[in-house]
Formats: sequence, structure tokens, C-alpha cells
Amino acid sequence: MQLNSDFFGDWLNILKDILQNHWGYDISGVSEEELPYVYFNAEKRRPDQRIRSVEISDAFTCPVGLQAGWERLKAIVESGGDVTPNLSKLVGRLNSPLKKFASMP
Repeated sequence: MQLNSDFFGDWLNILKDILQNHWGYDISGVSEEELPYVYFNAEKRRPDQRIRSVEISDAFTCPVGLQAGWERLKAIVESGGDVTPNLSKLVGRLNSPLKKFASMP
């Protein structure tokens, strides 16, 4: 009996699943050749979900019209929630110009 396996293809399917079903990215325009690069770029740009403390400067002020949003964001950060929806709109675009900065220290 001969066993055929496609480890690389299986790995690509795992990456596709994570990008689409867990992180909510649209990968319809991404070729299989680009997929690992796109995945690792997205993974590097996504902040870890962990509880953090928010240290507020004495000089910090929040405009009244943005106070509710600030309180919501602060609560998400302090509880360890997912801040991805609050990142730059370009983070959601897998092939955005921001990816060139992903390798910068």
C-alpha cells in the first residue's frame, strides 16, 4: 500500500482556514504561492490578546465626543480583548503598504 501525502498543501489549507475563519480576512485574491507570506505578515501585525494595564499621562485629554469610544477601547485593552478592529484600516488589507514595515524593528 502506497501512502500519498501533501504536507505543503495541508499546511496551506490550515493557513487559509486561520486567515478566513479565525481572523476574518478575505483571501480570494491571494495566490497559494503568496499565502505563507501573507499569513506571516498578518500574524506579525496582529497584537497578542492579553490583559494589559493602561497608563494615562497627566497631559492626556480625550475630546468629549470620543469619550465613549475611548472608554470602550480602554476596557478592551485592560480585559485582554481583541483590539484588531481598532487598528488602522490598512491592517485589514493583507496587501497594504503597511506590510513593508512589518519587518522593521
